[in-house]
Amino acid sequence: MGISSGVLSRHNRMLHIAKQVQNTVRKWGFFEYLLIVLVCLFAGTALYLVVPRSKYVTVAVRVANRELYFYNEGAPPAYLSTQYVPGLEGKDVFGRLESKILSVDSFPHTYKTIYGTAQTVIVHAKVAASYNARHGTYKYRGVTIQMGDWIRVEVGPVMVEGIVVDINEKYGTAQDRTVKVRAQLKTEDPLDGTVFMGTTGVDPYIADAISVGDAVRDGSGNALATVLEKQVTPSRTVVGDLYGNLFERPHPRKVDVTMVLELKAQEIGGTLYFLDGQPLKINSRVPLYLSAIFIEPRITEIIK
Repeated sequence: MGISSGVLSRHNRMLHIAKQVQNTVRKWGFFEYLLIVLVCLFAGTALYLVVPRSKYVTVAVRVANRELYFYNEGAPPAYLSTQYVPGLEGKDVFGRLESKILSVDSFPHTYKTIYGTAQTVIVHAKVAASYNARHGTYKYRGVTIQMGDWIRVEVGPVMVEGIVVDINEKYGTAQDRTVKVRAQLKTEDPLDGTVFMGTTGVDPYIADAISVGDAVRDGSGNALATVLEKQVTPSRTVVGDLYGNLFERPHPRKVDVTMVLELKAQEIGGTLYFLDGQPLKINSRVPLYLSAIFIEPRITEIIK
């Protein structure tokens, strides 16, 4: 009986409070309703400015291993670069699209190692990020997307990790150029133990492995460098007699190789670059990963 009385008493109090609220609302006039509308508008505006909104953003990521960046800039081996497939998608727990690989640019890395070659891989991906209109910034999984910073994007079974080099394709300033250069091979490979101090020539089998028309190609099959001309001549060497006189003679074993190359380069700030980082200047090396051989001739002339 006491319990029923307590429940009834609480019910009556709630009814009394509801009637008081109802009577108060009935007494409201124009200014009270206007105040409520203004408060709602202010709260909505503040929420719009403060709370980030979901938005897709396109990022270009140069793939690299952060732990191995000190070695070869963390570039992935050639056999691993094939895992980044355009069209691959990643979805969240609700089945919504969270990330997608749009396209992939890949070509041999500019640095050669005794363990083989690596690939420079740039993945263009679309990711679902939160956008803060007030600061004009994007966040992916709580991490701000910034130029030159590291990012990890999960695209299904593939992890795209590397450095952001472009956002929404609006920060790139490089201009594509086609340039012709004349280059010469020299015996100065630090990984080659053969020493021929008296000549800059190379062995004939190296010259034979270079073919006119051979090209360095990217992952899509586009030519990045093409051998237009090749000239092979006997190398010259310096010899001396018993009296200390020096004479220049043809080298019996070495040949000089001069080539004309057509390169796909990028111009940034007035400087031409090949393979995303190798400057094209007189005496600079041009890494060429041809079909039968890897060579690094030195530029002797930039043909205008």
